[in-house]
Amino acid sequence: MGITDEAILEAMLAAPCLWIAEVDGAPVGFSMADLEEASVFAMFILPGFEDRGIGRSLMARAEEALFDLHSTIWLETSAESRAFGFYQKLGWQEVERFEDGDVRLEKTKPGASAHR
Repeated sequence: MGITDEAILEAMLAAPCLWIAEVDGAPVGFSMADLEEASVFAMFILPGFEDRGIGRSLMARAEEALFDLHSTIWLETSAESRAFGFYQKLGWQEVERFEDGDVRLEKTKPGASAHR
């Protein structure tokens, strides 16, 4: 997917819309939104901290910020990842599948009509 340490740092500096989850003062996950592009740029949770509601909370923060500006938001992930199922459970809909195995998911703001 092309998400490198350098790409994440560049995105953080360019549009610092970032949320970090901590447990006992240690970071265990984060989400990043690109407000201009209407996308969730990244969302990661350390494996030992999954299934605790942390990812759901981080995604809710990103969605809220994006829905303040856009009626339809998107993200891309691997169709083979655990994250794919997580996003679907949160109401994200697959709209495109790429040759490399990635998928584009979209979510429409409740009460808004879908458009691309």
